[in-house]
Amino acid sequence: MRYIMMVLRGNMRRNKGVHISVFVLMLIISLAFCSVLSYYTNSIRHDSEAMEEVGYGGMLAALYGENRLDAYGTSADKIIKNIGKCDAVQEVKATDVVYLLLKDCNGKGGNSSFVLNDTDSVLTYDQYDVDNKMTDRRLEKGEVSVPFSFIGMYDCKIGDTVELGNDNGSYTFKVASFFEDPYMGSSVMGIKTILISDEDFADLKAKAAEDHRSGLENDKRSFELSKLIIIDKKPGLDLTEMEFERELNNVSDFASYCWITLSKEQAGSYMLLMTKVFSAVLLIFVVLLLVAAMIVLGHNIGSSIEMDFVNIGILKAVGMTNASVKLALLAGYMCTVAAGLFAGIPLAIPILKIINSATRSSSGLEVPSDINVGLVLCVILAILLLVAAFIMLKTRRISEATPIKAIRGGRDSVHFSSVLKLPVSGKKLGVSLAYRQFISEKKQYAAAIIVTAILAMFMILMNDMMRWFNSQNMLVDMFSVTKYDLTASFVDEDTQKDIENVISEHTAYRKYQMSSEYLLFDDVQMYCYIVEDPDMINTIRMGRTCTYDNEVLITQYVADGFHMNVGDTVTVKRGGVARKMVISGIYDSANDMGKNFAISKAAYSKFASEETVSESGVSGAAKSSSDEEEWSGKGICYDLDNTDECDAIIQEIDKRYGDNQGITYSIHSAKDDFEEVAGTVNIAIQGLTLLTYMLGAVFVIVTVIIVCGKVLMREQKDIGIYKALGFTSFRLRCQLAVRFIVTAVVGSLLGIVLALIVSKPFFKAGFESFGIYSFNLSTSVISLVIPLVFMSVLFSVVAFIRAGNIRKVQPQVLIADQ
Repeated sequence: MRYIMMVLRGNMRRNKGVHISVFVLMLIISLAFCSVLSYYTNSIRHDSEAMEEVGYGGMLAALYGENRLDAYGTSADKIIKNIGKCDAVQEVKATDVVYLLLKDCNGKGGNSSFVLNDTDSVLTYDQYDVDNKMTDRRLEKGEVSVPFSFIGMYDCKIGDTVELGNDNGSYTFKVASFFEDPYMGSSVMGIKTILISDEDFADLKAKAAEDHRSGLENDKRSFELSKLIIIDKKPGLDLTEMEFERELNNVSDFASYCWITLSKEQAGSYMLLMTKVFSAVLLIFVVLLLVAAMIVLGHNIGSSIEMDFVNIGILKAVGMTNASVKLALLAGYMCTVAAGLFAGIPLAIPILKIINSATRSSSGLEVPSDINVGLVLCVILAILLLVAAFIMLKTRRISEATPIKAIRGGRDSVHFSSVLKLPVSGKKLGVSLAYRQFISEKKQYAAAIIVTAILAMFMILMNDMMRWFNSQNMLVDMFSVTKYDLTASFVDEDTQKDIENVISEHTAYRKYQMSSEYLLFDDVQMYCYIVEDPDMINTIRMGRTCTYDNEVLITQYVADGFHMNVGDTVTVKRGGVARKMVISGIYDSANDMGKNFAISKAAYSKFASEETVSESGVSGAAKSSSDEEEWSGKGICYDLDNTDECDAIIQEIDKRYGDNQGITYSIHSAKDDFEEVAGTVNIAIQGLTLLTYMLGAVFVIVTVIIVCGKVLMREQKDIGIYKALGFTSFRLRCQLAVRFIVTAVVGSLLGIVLALIVSKPFFKAGFESFGIYSFNLSTSVISLVIPLVFMSVLFSVVAFIRAGNIRKVQPQVLIADQ
């Protein structure tokens, strides 16, 4: 034991710089693991707990407005009563809700909103003031509370104004607070909840009742009054969320009369979508960093054993065994690794606070900054065991060191022959010598090359991800199922004709209508595209489009989830009317994470011309006259022959008609449809890419310091020889920097090859989670070049600075200790 402690202290003293570097690497890994794992688990736990606190049950259902329910021959009370008859239901709660469009918030708008009373007894939300502190203050007349996601989506601040409504009328409110919405508060969700005061809510209810009594048509209303239904499943039932929804619809057919239904499981998946995606990406990167750290550690152990062969032989000569020498090395490195890992735990707390603060505006959640101690300790223990096994594996060479080899100086035969050898050039002596030294000692740079390859590969993947999501064309391809360049809505036909004349002055076009609605697909409510011209659907990957009025297109996600294929029959319901339809093809769409289907307008119109009675006894008469009114002048898509004219057309239309108060229209490009999604996702990806580069830079710096230190120790006498021949310290430092540039280039080229190999399966898994099964992704030259240049510059600069010790080496080293 005395010898073990002596070797342990001596090794720590002699290789102090290496141990500090290993400590830093493990500190970063621990910090990253603790932060990402705790953020991920805290988000899941907090969202579930917040749903319970707010009052959400197993399922949320937003009923249609009163006018539409009247047209279907039913009412909110009848629907709620029928839901209560289901044996799987524990409790049904209902609250009044106003459906309003967000017309304007700092120049942006368009999202649908659930407007609730801030003193509602069914759903209760925690509000936060300007200092992000929870407040019990109730809203006053003219005030509104909005979700945290408004900060990121609309650059909203307390004191800003929010306009709710449409062209028939609008209401302006002042933002007084923010609140946490655990059900629909994420920026990726198109529906938002907004809170207003008792007085304002009472005024809206009175206005809605008056409109209902007077028979005011829907297209002339500025908002709708309805009910939000909270449905609790009986505890202990062995039913999945989808099975529970099907059971409800079999008994009550309730979803046919709902604008949207959302189970707790679905809400959680939407709320935590970006959290899960980016946590997964970061975890992959941190695992790669751990692999890189172990490679650096293994290189250092191997180099140390090789350089200390004589000392190890001497230790064995005085009685130490192979096991005791290995134990001494293991204990030294494990102490450093453990210190780094455990030091990262408390340091992760402020990092967690930064992450929570940065993501609150996109996730909409006030996630706690607590460390998940149990999970973190398990991960650290696993890392310690892995590192210990790795060290034991790398110290096998200790058995090769013998007292006889110590007498010989521990030297093996040296061979300089290499197929990569090039002649030394007199004109470029420094560069050619640097290359010759790199080739003759290439094993010393192997760790740096592998680490560079790993980091460069991941940086290339992140570059491509950022480039793709920065491209609005990419988002149009992901979320749009039809080909169009402009979309428009008009109040009257004359305005439509005038604006279409402007479009025709610029280019020829093809137009069609497209809308969407939530319908029942085999008793599961699902997002449905309704397309007037099905031939315009351009994302079909199997079969053909839904040409006839009894055909439907489904996504691959739906096909896999429902075990269906082309030619199968499904039941589609709307307003109690059920129709058997045939699957004509499979197409791609990322809306609702791939949970959607498409039908033609002709098929949709069939629901309005049929009448059935559902199993619950509620009449299923669909509206025949008002359906056509809903379609009139809305959702018109224009496919331009010359897409370059798109911006010019919009500018000219706004110039001609924008200030005319008698003309009401809405027109924008396809790219604008996805601007909000693109903005939110791009900010997150850019932050993730920046973090990748920062962590990669730290790892490169530490790796170069370790490898460069070992190289300088091995080449002390070589440096003395060069100085004796007239080489200056600056020239030798540049020569060393050139060697590391070669290392960076070789590693980056290897990383490029790896990126090209793994990019397709990597992004395939990611895109399929969004419901995209067919995509064509290409890697740009810039994405490949940036990591190569980044690594080369960083390697050369760090190596040049680290080689500053060359100034202390003198030619006298050649005659020292011979």
